[in-house]
Amino acid sequence: MSQAQPGDPLNISARDWNEVRKLVPKGRGGSTGAGGRNPWFPEIYYAKAPSGGIPARVGNELGSALCDLYERDDDDELIDTGRNETVYNISGTAVEGNAWIVIATEVRRRDFVVIVESCEAES
Repeated sequence: MSQAQPGDPLNISARDWNEVRKLVPKGRGGSTGAGGRNPWFPEIYYAKAPSGGIPARVGNELGSALCDLYERDDDDELIDTGRNETVYNISGTAVEGNAWIVIATEVRRRDFVVIVESCEAES
């Protein structure tokens, strides 16, 4: 019997699946999986668009830009993580420069995608 590979179909009962899930350590936010990440659900992040914004989608081509990622500290303040990632914009409208955005990881490719844009740029 060969070893299962990612993406291989599995025939498993709900009872057995629940037993397997008990063995996987929980990560931040209650997600599960390797490194505490649940591969089936997107992860949510805070980000700030660059000064030039993120271009709009044109046809089927998504706009994208390198954005700074932030995290919320214990005082509920946004702190720059020093990490920046390419963020994709599915909207037909560009994201304004310096706008605060909420982004999520795409399930299949794990890329970052804009899901919410703040109504006002940085204050």
